[in-house]
Amino acid sequence: MSSLSGGSAETDVKPGVGSANGASTTVGTDAKANPVEPKPSLDLPVDSLLDYKRVDRVYDSDAGEWVLRDSAEKPKDTDDKYRAYSFIVVRTVKVLQSEGGPLSKIELKSSLLKAACQQVIQNFNGISWNSRVLRIEPQVFLAFFTELEDHEIALARAPSCDTSADNLTSSRHLKLLLDFLRQEHGEQLKEIATLKAHGEITFDLLWAVMRPRTLLFLPNCNVTNEPRVVRLVSAEFHTPYRDIPLLRLDTEYVDATGATARAAASDGQIKDPTFGMAKMTIDIQKFKGTQKMVTLKAYPLYLHPRELDMRNRLIERGRCWRDLDGVHHRHYNSVAYRWYPQHRKFAKINVKSRVMVDIGSFRQVNPNYDLPTIRNSGNGNNNSDSDDSDAESTDDGSVQEEFGDALTDTQLLLTSPIVYGFSLSDKLWLEFNVEHVKTFCWNDEAFERLVLPSGQKLLIKSLVESHRNDEANFDFVEGKGVGLVINLHGPPGVGKTLSAEAVSEHVRRPLYVVGAGDLGTDAASLDNNLTEIFSVAATWKAIVLIDEADVFLQARNLHDLARNALVAVFLRHLEYIRGVLFITTNRVTTYDEAFQSRIHVSLRYRDFDTATRMSIWATFLQRVQLDFNTLTSEQRQLLASRPLNGRQIKNVARTAGAVASSSNERVTFAHIVDVLHMMDQFDRDFRSGGRGDVGFS
Repeated sequence: MSSLSGGSAETDVKPGVGSANGASTTVGTDAKANPVEPKPSLDLPVDSLLDYKRVDRVYDSDAGEWVLRDSAEKPKDTDDKYRAYSFIVVRTVKVLQSEGGPLSKIELKSSLLKAACQQVIQNFNGISWNSRVLRIEPQVFLAFFTELEDHEIALARAPSCDTSADNLTSSRHLKLLLDFLRQEHGEQLKEIATLKAHGEITFDLLWAVMRPRTLLFLPNCNVTNEPRVVRLVSAEFHTPYRDIPLLRLDTEYVDATGATARAAASDGQIKDPTFGMAKMTIDIQKFKGTQKMVTLKAYPLYLHPRELDMRNRLIERGRCWRDLDGVHHRHYNSVAYRWYPQHRKFAKINVKSRVMVDIGSFRQVNPNYDLPTIRNSGNGNNNSDSDDSDAESTDDGSVQEEFGDALTDTQLLLTSPIVYGFSLSDKLWLEFNVEHVKTFCWNDEAFERLVLPSGQKLLIKSLVESHRNDEANFDFVEGKGVGLVINLHGPPGVGKTLSAEAVSEHVRRPLYVVGAGDLGTDAASLDNNLTEIFSVAATWKAIVLIDEADVFLQARNLHDLARNALVAVFLRHLEYIRGVLFITTNRVTTYDEAFQSRIHVSLRYRDFDTATRMSIWATFLQRVQLDFNTLTSEQRQLLASRPLNGRQIKNVARTAGAVASSSNERVTFAHIVDVLHMMDQFDRDFRSGGRGDVGFS
């Protein structure tokens, strides 16, 4: 190596370490014509050599000082004396007998043999095909032995126009390798073939079937217990400290990124991909003897006894999963799941509710939740539908999957059985089994059966419908004043909550019901909760109902600063809400005056009169198969004269229906009377001798 300027390289050596002397190679302007002989530096003028020299700085114990001595000549790269071979078998003999017997690896020398093997094996457990010294364990070739045989035959039969000389040479080199494997590992090949023919395997030979890019079938998902398919990235034997040896499978599957639907942005750029690859680790513990492969927690999909049927089922499930990407309002009636890291397990929660499927909001609201990390991919089209995809492999052995506008069948097969979302009734962010996420029918009768003065009913309907169609900003500040706030006030049980529910059914929007207790008792938690609620409600285009919100609307005073802070936070959020908000309260006279200008419409609900109660009785008795019109005029009048609110009438009808059902009877007026007597008894106890019984004949 030469340099344009002279210099030296020094290496510090600790005292007591001997030095090594050696000559240096001198490079002159014309080394052949004028060879430069090494001379002592003291005999040469300063700056007279265009050269460098290696020296060691060592400690001379006799002189008691550090001195410079010539370094040993750097060894030259010796020629590889095995380079002419197609491959060599390198056996490493252990230094200590306790370390085990010698290990053999196959070092590929022929570039044609390397290329042929790489074409078949591709990425396998971190093999670098560009490595200068490429040594591979024989088991790798044995795992792909059949494919290597097929490739050798294909090379030998390649058309003459297709670089026939290289193909023929590659075929010969590959045949030599295969012959060696048959000779050295023939018994192991026979054992593998025999076990696979019977669908069996031993733990030590699992590497023969657990090959990268193989589609693996999992009979039971670790969350939902549903069957699923993943793709193997790598497999490696492990022996955890003081534990049972195992085979660790690193796999991947298709999951959603939480991005918005893929579409060209207005500036012509493509938005973030909707789908990507997530990783999953599966451990198979060591087992004794042979075992049926289909009894393992993961095994190749092609071994499934009904592979085609299972493929079709999972592909169809994948289509349902794909169609749920984005934001969707659905119904769920099954077990849902939530991961609790402190217990390191999933909690099962029975859910029978409408839900919002929305992984984007799930990630936003739950940043610390243990969600899979998604490796995004490009936007090209990959139409490969084989187990060994032609897609480019990454450094870790995973396939660089390309996601087009439509998922391929293989990608659908690899989709997760889980969607993420929010249970509107349980108010929990959960993981849902995609097979139980269903569409539902809107209740068009709810608004029609809503018992309200016709003027109020029409006003609510008109306001919500017009806001749905026109969300124009009438304020001078961006994002301010675009919401619709409707206050429903009146005594309990007169239809305030039912009005919001019926309106959401009529305009076909989700209803996000929030109780005062869900919002927190201090200003900070109230602020955070309202920010989250209004943010996701805007994403879902949902109607928000804050029930029993009196505590947040009460007039401020000089003595209760904590409650004043709650009111101030609530006032600020009302200014910036973007959707429709219903607030139900009982005591409008205690409102803070600042709310008067922030509430667009305030509707008063009064106690029911006789005619209204009669209509409500008719509605709820019909639900328990009792026609209100079959009762006598006196019976109808007696029911309507009871000072009950709508919630109490509903409870009486439901209880009477349950009593009649337990006796296998139809609901009669007598069942209604019995329930009313029980209510009277409770009322007397509650009020300590208030109203008496009402007589019925």
